[in-house]
Amino acid sequence: MLKRLNKICKVLLLALTFVLGSTGFALAAENETHISTESMEIRTEGKTGLRTISAIDKAYLEQLKAEGKEVTYGTVAVPASALEAAGGELQIGGSYALKGKAYKALEIPAEKNWKTTEEKVYYTGVLTGISGAGFNTRYAVRSYMKVDGQISYGNTLVQSAYVTAQEMLKSSEVSTDQKKWLAKNVLDACDTAKKVTQDTLTITAEQVKDGIYTVNATEKVRNYNKVVVDSSVQGGEIVLNQLRVKNLEVAADADCTVTANDTVFDQIGKSAAGAGRAAGNFTLNLGAGSSVAKLVAGSNMTVNGALKIAEVEVAEVVQGFTVNVPAEELLVSEAAGGSMITVNGTVENAILNGDNSTIGGSGKLDKVQDNGNNQVEVEVGEEILTNSIVSVEVRGMSRMIVTLEKATTQPLAVEDMRIICHGGKEMTLLSAKTEDNRVYEVSTSVFAKDDTYTFSMEIAPGKIISKYFSYKVDCPTVSDATVLRSEATRAEFDLFDVDEGGYVYVYLPGHTQVSRAAEEIPSVDTVKKGYRKEMKTGFNKVLISGLEEGISYQLYYVMEAHDGRTSDVLGPITVSGNVQEDPNISSEYQIVSVGEKPKNTITVELNKAPAEELTLDNFSFICPTGSPITTDKAQLFVSEDRKVYTIVIPENYGHKDNQYIAKVTFSDGTVAKKSFVVEYNPPRITEQKVERISETSFRYSFVSDESGTLYYGTYNFNGSYNWENNTPAGDQLVGGEIASSQIQMHSGYNQVEISYNGTDKDYFALPVDVYGNYAGYTEHDRIPAYVPQVPEEPKLAIESIFYNKEESDYGTCLDVTFTTAIDDFPNQALIKFTVIQGTSVGKVLLETSFLDESHTKLRMRTLNGAFGPGTYKVSMYVSKDGQLQKVEKEFIID
Repeated sequence: MLKRLNKICKVLLLALTFVLGSTGFALAAENETHISTESMEIRTEGKTGLRTISAIDKAYLEQLKAEGKEVTYGTVAVPASALEAAGGELQIGGSYALKGKAYKALEIPAEKNWKTTEEKVYYTGVLTGISGAGFNTRYAVRSYMKVDGQISYGNTLVQSAYVTAQEMLKSSEVSTDQKKWLAKNVLDACDTAKKVTQDTLTITAEQVKDGIYTVNATEKVRNYNKVVVDSSVQGGEIVLNQLRVKNLEVAADADCTVTANDTVFDQIGKSAAGAGRAAGNFTLNLGAGSSVAKLVAGSNMTVNGALKIAEVEVAEVVQGFTVNVPAEELLVSEAAGGSMITVNGTVENAILNGDNSTIGGSGKLDKVQDNGNNQVEVEVGEEILTNSIVSVEVRGMSRMIVTLEKATTQPLAVEDMRIICHGGKEMTLLSAKTEDNRVYEVSTSVFAKDDTYTFSMEIAPGKIISKYFSYKVDCPTVSDATVLRSEATRAEFDLFDVDEGGYVYVYLPGHTQVSRAAEEIPSVDTVKKGYRKEMKTGFNKVLISGLEEGISYQLYYVMEAHDGRTSDVLGPITVSGNVQEDPNISSEYQIVSVGEKPKNTITVELNKAPAEELTLDNFSFICPTGSPITTDKAQLFVSEDRKVYTIVIPENYGHKDNQYIAKVTFSDGTVAKKSFVVEYNPPRITEQKVERISETSFRYSFVSDESGTLYYGTYNFNGSYNWENNTPAGDQLVGGEIASSQIQMHSGYNQVEISYNGTDKDYFALPVDVYGNYAGYTEHDRIPAYVPQVPEEPKLAIESIFYNKEESDYGTCLDVTFTTAIDDFPNQALIKFTVIQGTSVGKVLLETSFLDESHTKLRMRTLNGAFGPGTYKVSMYVSKDGQLQKVEKEFIID
């Protein structure tokens, strides 16, 4: 399913290919500057329709909105035959007569943007209600844009849903699942309604007597339920052009070539061979635009082509079966053991049952699952077991979630599992539980340190699968992570008990489009290109919108601290394709609102007064991390209208910031639920630093896990830590009783420059989050003394060596510049030249002189020879402040 979504997301490129590559797919009427009608396609998800994709220049649209213009846009459509008969242009409100009947143009306003790129904003308009013979109707469609009531139009495209489906079936960018759907629900539905379908066409030697027989689509027949090549055909070529064929069956002993052009097949194969009959040679050439959903292998059968086949099935023993075409799946049955199969294309997934089959050729199997004893001689991307561990995710210090590729037949016990530490020591496992035999929650002894471990499971006697995983806590960690499909196109991703602020990145393959390349387990870099949201300590929620209705996803995430420390890739967590609701939800009562304010006081409001009298026993407050809010010894207050219920919890019970679910259970077993978030933790401040930057100011910097306001100032601390402490309290600062300065505080790194008045010796700082929470104490400390910075002298090194050609008449002149002054001329005995590329001049005599009074520029001239062209290195010991230091640098003579 994810593969199908990846294909759908490439539809813009695909649609452009249709426009440019099909003579009748789109007819351009005019060339507007800012809006264009891009392409047409069949909408296969949701309600079927003919979808038009249009685009507006992004910069132009943003300019209009910035100018305060009222901008709307959409698509206008009408049957093409009416427009062509009436003449003129396709416009909003237009009426076009055909055979005495008036057809009014249909205006389809864009409800939302479909896709946005750096240059374009794309939207769609869908013609629904098309079915049967209506798929053959040609429609003219045109994009429009209204700016303050003034209408401009894009170009006009003309196409039928039937031909649009044909073009999609020809494309390698459309998934095989989509192609199956289009063939059945568009081509077959239309052809049946138009009565252009024939049950069976049988081709015999009589028809191929001249060496070739061609079958073309006609006005009467373009769709065959079955085409049979009779055993009498012994040589020659059969050509199928622009047809829809559900089943092509070639007799086992027929000898022929079948070439298919722009023809769509459900299945192609050979009939069963009779006793004593030799298999004939069958060559299948899948020409341009031809597609096959299922290919059934036969002996002495060769398949050529470019478009991917969905499934290649080897159901019985075959010899001489050659596939020169890519395929999604190769399935060899147990009854086909001993087959000889040649693969010269790429097969995405091969499942080999039975024994003694040989897969040879120059192709590749991206994945192979050998359930028997078979010989694979082609390149293999990955050999997979009948089951595998998808992920091992550590939650906290003694709990982990293990996800398998598929469910085990029986739930596994903790005795079936092992964790091996680095070095071979086995870790203690305490318990294991599962609800679906696929996702296991495992309790362990405490992990001692960050390291790499091996988790293994014996899923059947003697069948052990394992996976490496890392335990990493030098980064933000989370005690639990859940995802809820709350709406058809939206999900809520919740993180509980995050222990450090920073960012969370969320990636859903097939939805979060970051690259064309597909990764089975995405890398940290890939995940970090997905959704990004600020993360604070405690509970966090990420809303994920724009999901495809009815489609499930795999969710991966990465947590990153403000200083860049990053977790491993965590997940996957499955996002359900269906909206997840409690089957016991009451249809009569709903929780209108719920919240905790003030602290330890929870107020629940129902939509109406219940028929029964509610007590504390009817209320519960659930925490997904297993620490619910207790109502033991709490007090319940009920409003006069019996709609508002207030539960006051004893203050000494305590509960942490988190997301909770308020649940009211009625006597008939139905429930009302609503989630609410408790936010009472103050900002968490780390990495505080105070620096004196001048005589009149100092800098205070820190990292906060959430945004808000910083109250700060200077004062003279009286040194008392009891009731006489004169440090301003939080309520005094927030309430304005004591004057202070304020600055916006960001999640992450913050710094503020504070003026120093020359008399105050201490500073104070109070971080307050956006909910008004602050700590029960105010940060304060001494203001450091000002120490003027003394410029540091540069480290001694050779900055540059200049080959001075003008001064090199009688030798080689080199002008050497040092980063700082040296004491005196270097001793010639301590100067050494090395040849890197060039010729040696042997031992050289040098004349040296300074070019400046500060002794930073030294001229060296050879007296007994010259350097030839090449690359050299000079090393020398020079005196600096009475100490010899070695310096060296390469130089070039050209």
